Amino acid sequence: SYAVTTNDVYSVMGHPSLDDNPAYIGHFANDGAGHLAYEMPDSPRNIEASLELGLDTESGDFGVEDNIAAYVLKSFDVANAMHQPLDNDEFHMVTVAIRDIKKGEEILVTYGPDYWISDYAGHVADVEDDS
Repeated sequence: SYAVTTNDVYSVMGHPSLDDNPAYIGHFANDGAGHLAYEMPDSPRNIEASLELGLDTESGDFGVEDNIAAYVLKSFDVANAMHQPLDNDEFHMVTVAIRDIKKGEEILVTYGPDYWISDYAGHVADVEDDS
């Protein structure tokens, strides 16, 4: 099992042996554009996503802000579900479909740029600790 702390109150827990329990299905929701989060702003995949979304890639000034915009727009574009609080309960979340999801289709949500920034910062800190 694993847990990822999101702030002083919340964490996300995953436990593979609970995959038959419907209460834990939200742990199987992935970010459909997460692959863009670690890309360099001018990487081919980021530019491709930006072009699909109609962002300007011709200015030659494609920077971090454009990278974040490409990620956010692509993530919302492919998401078929979202996480939300359960009945105003600050400790329990549910994953809700925002469009029809076909049998066998992956559940995709938007993690948001803050998640990827903190994940990247943690990864960099781990690498620095190992050196």
